Amino acid sequence: MKFDMPIVLEQLRYTGMLETIRIRKMGYPVRLRFSHFVERYRYLLPKRGKAIQRGTPFRELCRIILDVMAPQSNDYQLGNTRVFLRENLERRLERKRAEILQGAAVTLQRHMRGYLARRRYQAVRRSALLLQTHVRGWHERHRYQILRRGVVRAQANFRAKRQRRRYLELKVCYTMGMSVHYNLVLV
Repeated sequence: MKFDMPIVLEQLRYTGMLETIRIRKMGYPVRLRFSHFVERYRYLLPKRGKAIQRGTPFRELCRIILDVMAPQSNDYQLGNTRVFLRENLERRLERKRAEILQGAAVTLQRHMRGYLARRRYQAVRRSALLLQTHVRGWHERHRYQILRRGVVRAQANFRAKRQRRRYLELKVCYTMGMSVHYNLVLV
């Protein structure tokens, strides 16, 4: 249970604790690798303006994001492999990232709900059109049958009236003793 100060100091240097303490004393408690920073905050890259080429180094992408979020600020430092951030800048980055992700989720939900609503509307519309088609068809068939019955009834009445008239004419002729030949056409 004795501490050997040179060994303890060497272990602290080896694990990077002394560097971490120095950085924290400078006021940059958040340390992220460039690749991790870009992966986490890539949504904050500017959409308009200068086009960002594929294959741009992570360090340059970090600088672009930080210039957008903290222009003319000393809230960050770029090291050889890491970006060092102050707490307030990290909170701003997280807040902005959350806003963008929430906006993207709302947009995605809006498009999905619109798609589902259009699909439901089209299904209801197809069903309504099919129902209207069947109702109109039934109505037209019913109307046709009524009209046909009426036409058949009118034809029957006309033919019956014509036959009665011919019958009465024949009856009158026979009662008078005349022999008249009618071509009785039974239609």
